[in-house]
Amino acid sequence: MEKDDKNNFLWNVEIVHCIDATENMENHIERVKGRVLTISERLRNSFNERGKFVDTIRTKVITFRDYSCDDEAMLKSPFFSLPEQYSGFVNSVLSIRTKGGSGVYRNGLEALALAMRSDWRIQPHRYRQIIMLWTNGYAYPLDAKITKVPHYPTGMPKNFDAITDEWHEPFGLMKCKAKRLILFAPECYPWSDISNICDWVIYAPTPAGDGLLEVDFDMITDRIVNNI
Repeated sequence: MEKDDKNNFLWNVEIVHCIDATENMENHIERVKGRVLTISERLRNSFNERGKFVDTIRTKVITFRDYSCDDEAMLKSPFFSLPEQYSGFVNSVLSIRTKGGSGVYRNGLEALALAMRSDWRIQPHRYRQIIMLWTNGYAYPLDAKITKVPHYPTGMPKNFDAITDEWHEPFGLMKCKAKRLILFAPECYPWSDISNICDWVIYAPTPAGDGLLEVDFDMITDRIVNNI
């Protein structure tokens, strides 16, 4: 294959991982971290097997907890270019520790909003903008009283309709045919609602309180790569 022909099949992939780091995730966090560290290579291999050559991969991590009781309820890493900055990415993932949280609820929708507003690049070739959200519990509604705490982030969507509207915005930071939202989450609010309402969502439902035990990652990567 000539170089110019190969360029027609080049892909750029950006991945933002939103990871629930509340104490309720203690039994699952090491497995999640292992999955997060390997998913980029899985995707690269899946693309290559189909003659879709990956030019660049950029990835970042957002950890979320509970603004009602945690000062560090949201932490963001920069984007890391792989493989050049792989060690920085590994250190960012391995440093995640579970702590805090007030119980069943956590600020997963705020993490999703921050992920959607990441500093995505407009790519010269074909590209994927992927958000992977990992949680085993419910999320606070965006119009809940939790939004009144002093350290709650500014500029968040005001309610559920606002965040789904932002996801569907045709001229937003995430492009319609490029974006994918992968939910590793229980069948509860708001994850099942997002799956039913939003386009370009791949939902891997898991039992509430238990989840993230067994996920068919070959199926997930196949759907990301094949669903143009």
